[in-house]
Amino acid sequence: MIKSGELSGRLEESLTYLAEYINRQYLLNSKAKGAMIYPAFIVVTFILVGTAMLIWVIPSLTAVLSESGQQLPWATRMLIGASNFMKNWGIIFFGILGAGLYFIHISIKKSPEWRLVYDGFKLRLPIFGELLKKIYLARFSETLSTLSAAGISISQSLEIAADVVGNAVYRNIILEANEAVRKGGAISAVFFRHSEILPMVSQMVSIGEQTGKLDTILKQVAVFFTEEVNKAFDNIVNLIEPIMIVVLGAGVGILVAAILVPIYNLVNAF
Repeated sequence: MIKSGELSGRLEESLTYLAEYINRQYLLNSKAKGAMIYPAFIVVTFILVGTAMLIWVIPSLTAVLSESGQQLPWATRMLIGASNFMKNWGIIFFGILGAGLYFIHISIKKSPEWRLVYDGFKLRLPIFGELLKKIYLARFSETLSTLSAAGISISQSLEIAADVVGNAVYRNIILEANEAVRKGGAISAVFFRHSEILPMVSQMVSIGEQTGKLDTILKQVAVFFTEEVNKAFDNIVNLIEPIMIVVLGAGVGILVAAILVPIYNLVNAF
């Protein structure tokens, strides 16, 4: 953008657009990360506490319950089995799991094919898939609008937007649209062929191309999707807390029942 601003004599305007764009993208990314902090903390804490109980607490109870000779409930037998597995194979299990996740991360990072599969999988996720589509489309619309308004050619703007959008599936679609533009075609014609592009975006792009106001219309699209994403994140944050409480309550209830029921039966037996 700096290079284009220098060539067109609109460097100050280009830098202003760039600063505003970076600020809006930062706020959107911060919103996405902030919405995941609370559930991630709860899940990690629950896993650590559960693992600690399986390794150090349950084995001491297992000896007592085994000596009683009573028929143990299925939940208790599963808990004892999980405890034995974690105690004997826990380090190996977590080692293999960590190595596998690291391998997948490196493969996705370095292999275009893996990245394409992974990014396509994210778009098919229930609930979150539609949210991610809006995030990527807001990012694309914001980028293309900013670059076009700064005087950068549509072809160069599409190339930059393809790299900025952050998803391999959308990157390929945008590059396909760029190739069509170079041959005298329309961006909207390519967008209409792909279900990953929401119909409203394709229609708005088509109107922008017909009226010659693509940057203005894309700006409106970016504002609309940004507001939609912010509302969705707010709703997710509000829903996560009760859902996590129910899930953790069920997990703790099963854990307590698996421990207390055989102890209660043992006490009654005497």
